[in-house]
Amino acid sequence: MVHQNRKHKVIEMPGGNSLTLQVNHRTKRSRDASNHESTQDYTAKVVVQLSKESPRLVLSVNRAQLATGNFLYIPRVALSNVIPSGSPIFELAKQGKAQDILELVGVGQASLHDRDENGWSVLHVSSASSCSLIYKTADRPV
Repeated sequence: MVHQNRKHKVIEMPGGNSLTLQVNHRTKRSRDASNHESTQDYTAKVVVQLSKESPRLVLSVNRAQLATGNFLYIPRVALSNVIPSGSPIFELAKQGKAQDILELVGVGQASLHDRDENGWSVLHVSSASSCSLIYKTADRPV
């Protein structure tokens, strides 16, 4: 059995700036061979975006409880460019043209980490358009 408690708050600031705070606390109740009863995961995230066109900064920490009862903390910092949803990479994602997307990324005209004004990534747009985008960039930097 899994119990989740999610909190989400967006603070609108002058000039189109926003600060988003998200917290997710999840408890999984089960018994394993050592009669351990539950594990807990906790994620806290802060998203800072100064305007709809400015880069998006995401700071998060994930705390996971291991089977031994110890906790593992994983911090994460991500910075994404925010580009218009009508830009070439998003149009190609809507059309499912994975090879063309990889060419744009390869010549540095776009990134798989780019986001549109609504926070959607290239993969989100591709998935929403019922397309499959295969990441062939696993062995090379983006």
